[in-house]
Amino acid sequence: MNKILWGLAVRQVQTARTSKKPLNSLFHAYYEKRLNEGKKKKQAIICIMRRLVNILYSMMKNKTEYRLTYLPESLTS
Repeated sequence: MNKILWGLAVRQVQTARTSKKPLNSLFHAYYEKRLNEGKKKKQAIICIMRRLVNILYSMMKNKTEYRLTYLPESLTS
């Protein structure tokens, strides 16, 4: 389970090869925030993993689907 969550977390913060835009701007902004707080890359990925676990638990508990929230363009740049 840990390997699966690690893989998901890493994919959330990746950027596109050609445009260098984040694939998931919400998680990438959270990742950058954690790095700016002084966390190491591995620690920031673990924070992403924890956030994913919270989202999955909430979805199972409430029997809902995931609704992607979008950040304003000014926060993603």
